[in-house]
Amino acid sequence: MPIELHPLQQPHPPLWYPGNVETAAKRGFNTIIGGPIPAVARGVVRYREVYEAHDGAHRGVNAAFGPPVVGGATRVFIAATDAEAQARARRGLAVGHRGIGRHRLGRTG
Repeated sequence: MPIELHPLQQPHPPLWYPGNVETAAKRGFNTIIGGPIPAVARGVVRYREVYEAHDGAHRGVNAAFGPPVVGGATRVFIAATDAEAQARARRGLAVGHRGIGRHRLGRTG
């Protein structure tokens, strides 16, 4: 039996394009900018510059949903002392980087 599914949001769900601020802004995609807070702030400024220069508000893929959403992602490590927070961060980031490396190489374990 054929089943036709339609997205709840029309004309389509809002589209996201993380990882490339220039492309996201030129096309009016929502995006997430990751990194240290100063890098996220620079990315948001750059997104706005490119978005305005390309008139993304009128021609972007998400124009039907209003202004794009630009999110930021950073890591915060909290502990009783700065030294302890830094040590936890180093351990956590090392595990994360090893996991990313395995994933990229097609290994899972």
